[in-house]
Amino acid sequence: MKLIINYLIIIGCFASVISCMPDPASDLKPILDPSKLKYSVTQDPNYDNKVFLESLSPQVAPLWNYVFGTSIKLKDTVIIPFKGDFYIKYRGFGQGGSSIDSTVVTISQFDPTFFADPVWQKLTNNSADGYTWKLVAVKAGDSKSTTYNDWGDAGWLSGVNMGDSVRFDLDKAFNYTRYTSGVPTKSSFILNLNEVLPSAYLNTPGKALTINGKMPADDAGEMTTSNKNRFRIFKLSNDTLILGQGGYYTSTAPTNTFTYWFWYIRTH
Repeated sequence: MKLIINYLIIIGCFASVISCMPDPASDLKPILDPSKLKYSVTQDPNYDNKVFLESLSPQVAPLWNYVFGTSIKLKDTVIIPFKGDFYIKYRGFGQGGSSIDSTVVTISQFDPTFFADPVWQKLTNNSADGYTWKLVAVKAGDSKSTTYNDWGDAGWLSGVNMGDSVRFDLDKAFNYTRYTSGVPTKSSFILNLNEVLPSAYLNTPGKALTINGKMPADDAGEMTTSNKNRFRIFKLSNDTLILGQGGYYTSTAPTNTFTYWFWYIRTH
């Protein structure tokens, strides 16, 4: 009898605990309704690359995604340098979770301030179509080489074919395409307009390219560091592009040296 009573007491206590536990469904905050999100995306009418972002939803923390970056500010001003249509995404975080909405802005021009340096025009035509450059000659570099004689074909250089081309364009991004025997490989590039190298050899500021993808000689044994895709622009005219690549950018190679030189001509 005592065992039964103790058993009933245990059951009663357990039922009491269960009844006091919160109901998960009833305690959840309502899910944030996307239709309740309030925000503003406007553009400067005289300079539509400049976009104004403003979160108007009360008690909501914003996260903006404007293609080229993000922001968590209630009010922010961003610059979109490229021409075209771009999605601006607005995610609102509230007590009930988050919701997302988006709108489209149309940029009518490539940002004249961002692309003011003439190198952009010469390299990419400041356009979505860009320019295509064909490899016509290569040579091995030497210490303090500043002349372009003794050029030859690329038969001795692994992964390089004479006549291969590269294209630089600005179709909503910094696009780089390499054509190897006509087969395209798409990637991106970074243009440094004011590269200063810590040596008397190149102590004056210059232009440099970083290719986020395959470029001639990137498989060569001398180029084993992360800097193998960096190139100094030694000449860029309306029809000629000459790049230096290699040892100068590596910590293990002798200083004042470029491993390879590449000569391109613009085809279209």
